[in-house]
Amino acid sequence: MIGKVIENLSKISYSNNKTYILFCRFAFAKEKLSEENLFHTFAIIIYNMLYPMKRMIMFVCALIVALTSYATAQQANVIYIDGVRWAMFEEPLISDSVLYTRMMDLLPKERSRSTANWEGYTSYWSLKKRKLCLDSIRVELYNKEAQETWFMNIPQSDMCKLFKDYLRKGRIVASWFNGEIRVGRGQLVRYRHVAYDRNHENEIFFTFSRGRVKAKEEWQNRLIDGYSFTSLRYQMKPEEIRTLLPLHPERFPELDNVKEVSFSVVINEVDSLGRIADCKVSSRIWIDKHQTKSISHQGIEEEMKQRIMAVHPWKTTYLYGKYSPFEKADAFLYVFGK
Repeated sequence: MIGKVIENLSKISYSNNKTYILFCRFAFAKEKLSEENLFHTFAIIIYNMLYPMKRMIMFVCALIVALTSYATAQQANVIYIDGVRWAMFEEPLISDSVLYTRMMDLLPKERSRSTANWEGYTSYWSLKKRKLCLDSIRVELYNKEAQETWFMNIPQSDMCKLFKDYLRKGRIVASWFNGEIRVGRGQLVRYRHVAYDRNHENEIFFTFSRGRVKAKEEWQNRLIDGYSFTSLRYQMKPEEIRTLLPLHPERFPELDNVKEVSFSVVINEVDSLGRIADCKVSSRIWIDKHQTKSISHQGIEEEMKQRIMAVHPWKTTYLYGKYSPFEKADAFLYVFGK
């Protein structure tokens, strides 16, 4: 990774000393950076450090804060398409660093921030005649003395001044933006507590060139409900797990004194009925009371694999025309009824 960062240093032309802004752009960005953009942004941060020690400290801080922010689900922006409200899992403003810096300077410093909204604002957009238009930017303010919360839109006069180069017939057209935007609405089909890692029943991918729609791809997603390894781990009692996945440890004399086994499951393929077509099962059996030494057992692993594949339906998602396991990998404890 360091090699790629160093390689990107040669591609950067120094623009300003506002390292803080560059740091925020990396650490607080809602978007999921591609690998190329990730390394490029790392390189920008390093390049703008003034002294060797500062370089190292700020680099480590950027890494820690960025990884922490990506470990938290982020509030989506909003876009209206034909009058219908959609969640927008992208922030077009970040794609122009100069514009983004000016916009951040415009926002009230006393605005509320949270781990679900690192930038402390929500942008509202709309599609008008296939053009991406910025309608407003809203911030949340909090009065500690009165213990009151209220929302405020950035004044339209300030918006027009900031985006004067992009005004078209009174509307702010995002002609600076090139790339893909994913939007979603309807019930949640899949959710992970990381950035924008979630899926809705209805999703659309838009490809933009200079703020104009060039391509559009619509998807219908759904969830097949069923068993989950999370329920095995947290909700089901040992006897319920044994009923669902009956094993026969008596077939293996070497397991006579074993009371429990930890199983890890990696699901490789599922079908439209929620059946697991292929998976890998591994086991861990502790052989000392302090749980410092463990062994695996191929025979019990194979039997558990057969039991898992015989049960259905398991929770399955249908995303973008493909069936995928709701849980790609998980683990649970199996207690023998001896």
